[in-house]
Amino acid sequence: MKRRFDQHPSLPIYKQINLVLPAVVMGSLVFLSLIVQAFRNNPASFEARIYWIFGVGGLLYMTLITLWGVPNIKARPNFGWLLAITSGAMICAVEFYEPYLMPGTSIPLTLTFVAILALLSGRWPSYLFALIALGANVATYLMDYFDQTMMFILESVLIPVIAVVVTETILGLRKSLQVEMTRLQTLNRVARSLATSLEMHQVVTLVSNAIQNAFAADTYYVGLLSNSTMHMELFFDDGEFFPPMDINLKDTLAGRVVQSRKSLLIRDLAAERKQRNLPYIIVGRPQASRSWMGTPLEINGSTAGLIGVASYQKNTFDTGDLELLENIAQQAALAIDNAEHHAEVETRSQHDSLTSVLNHNAFLARYERQVRDSVTHKHPLSIIMLDIDYFKAYNTSYGHLTGDEVLTNLCHVIRVAPDSKPSPIPPNTPGGL
Repeated sequence: MKRRFDQHPSLPIYKQINLVLPAVVMGSLVFLSLIVQAFRNNPASFEARIYWIFGVGGLLYMTLITLWGVPNIKARPNFGWLLAITSGAMICAVEFYEPYLMPGTSIPLTLTFVAILALLSGRWPSYLFALIALGANVATYLMDYFDQTMMFILESVLIPVIAVVVTETILGLRKSLQVEMTRLQTLNRVARSLATSLEMHQVVTLVSNAIQNAFAADTYYVGLLSNSTMHMELFFDDGEFFPPMDINLKDTLAGRVVQSRKSLLIRDLAAERKQRNLPYIIVGRPQASRSWMGTPLEINGSTAGLIGVASYQKNTFDTGDLELLENIAQQAALAIDNAEHHAEVETRSQHDSLTSVLNHNAFLARYERQVRDSVTHKHPLSIIMLDIDYFKAYNTSYGHLTGDEVLTNLCHVIRVAPDSKPSPIPPNTPGGL
């Protein structure tokens, strides 16, 4: 299962400009040095004009890339190729006029353009530019435009090396940055969503969505502890949601996490099983996972459950994924605790504090739902009404506390199953029930 994200995070324009700014400054300094060199020559000489043309033109090109190229690179997919070709044309011009310029001018400019293209356009436009630059270097040598064999050999080696090293390094850093940005974006979205969730099913759904979007998971579950078993509120395996189930924690990876109260990351279960003495059972599809990670749900200092994520491929998860799962688990634990408190408060608000039966408002709401359901499904609905004879006399003769006890015992008798024996009524209850 591929890792899915709702959207790839992108840097604001000013941050993208900040990324390319060092390379732009480097290129600008090279072109600025050409302008300085023009002042040192006779202004009417051909060399001075060459210096002026390349110096001023290069500075304008660097400015154009910064102020116009960066904002348009994302909006126009083919703009990167145009930037590569244009930069390649400039390097070609520098190569052909290098006898009139400072020796080695093309090398720092090549480094500059490779870095800019790698940051803005990616791998292939950067390599296209390097190919153009290398072709220009070979062409000038074959044309015997100027006899500098050592410089030709140096540039022929440096251009591809610079292109590969700089491009791959920048792309690797950019990918790492994107992964970290996505993780932070996912965690922020989960935190904001869970902070407003007061129902258990909402919490479970949001955690499910977060796992699907953040990890390349084939299997994942959310379980809550109940003695030595774990009730899986959510269990997803290989594209299918399974109904809630209870799992014995003995000889399971989940049990290991619960017992140690520490997160667990397994990169290759088949290879690490015997080495680390890892117990596991197969639940769901009859196929063992290869990668697995789990983290406890800590509520008020105690382990209340577990979030487990697995894949059928080895080396799917890393420590960064585990840290993200731990952060999601922290947010989920707070949301579950809030949901339980909300459910408790909701239950208390719907029940009478004395008899623990539904109060008037809750009864009417339940009654309306039952009536609608009866009409929709066309099945009968029965209501039993009863009264306590002479109840006022109980309160008058024996006091309101005794009257409360009569109500409590009556509700208890009604709730008791027909095949069970009701609790004995205290002997001092007047009249019995």
